Amino acid sequence: MKFLITRPLEQSKRFSCQLVEAFGGNIKVCISPVIEINTLKKSINTTSFQGLIFTSENGVRAFAKLNTERNLPAFCVGNQTALVARSCGFLAVSAQGDTNQLILLLKEQASELRLLYLRGKHVSADIEQELRKDNIKVVSKIVYKQNPIKFTHQAVEFLSGPDKIIVPLFSDRSNVILSKQFFQKMNSMRIAICLSPTIARNVNPLHYSKIYVSPNPNSVSLIEEIKRVIDMS
Repeated sequence: MKFLITRPLEQSKRFSCQLVEAFGGNIKVCISPVIEINTLKKSINTTSFQGLIFTSENGVRAFAKLNTERNLPAFCVGNQTALVARSCGFLAVSAQGDTNQLILLLKEQASELRLLYLRGKHVSADIEQELRKDNIKVVSKIVYKQNPIKFTHQAVEFLSGPDKIIVPLFSDRSNVILSKQFFQKMNSMRIAICLSPTIARNVNPLHYSKIYVSPNPNSVSLIEEIKRVIDMS
């Protein structure tokens, strides 16, 4: 089985290792990031806030470069984001899921706090707006950009053959950039496996023969869904 991994480079490498661990060394993996994470150079004052919000490990790493504050609770979308936050010294709490579960966590545990949401330029859900509906005080700060990258030559060749290729999709942003790079001579049979229903709703069905969704928004669940899809084929 072939896989095209398009996450930012370090995350692609990590997921590639997870695939090898799950499926053995007979799989073929092409890593071709379509997003490059660029941390913005800006000063961020946290003195008026009582908590931080992170919806990705990229946000954690970007903010960690920009500010030395580590004493505020950091509310994280999932376990991987929380793991990275703890490794950077933050007091991390995981919502163990997607942005909807993070919003519920914040309503339960942080409704009286003034929160700082550290995010990328492109996000799939407007957390700030949802929290403000419940009168929760939150301010968003963009700390990184997700800049597009073109396919590598290897990826173009990889996609141009007749083979079946599984394409895990981890974000709306990567899906949008990816869809702009498919062209007619890429006649491989592609299968999209999405991290969440939100991503799946925005996938162009003309680019994939099948579209599946991970039961839970984490890499372990995504790999289990890949196993299920492979067993069906």
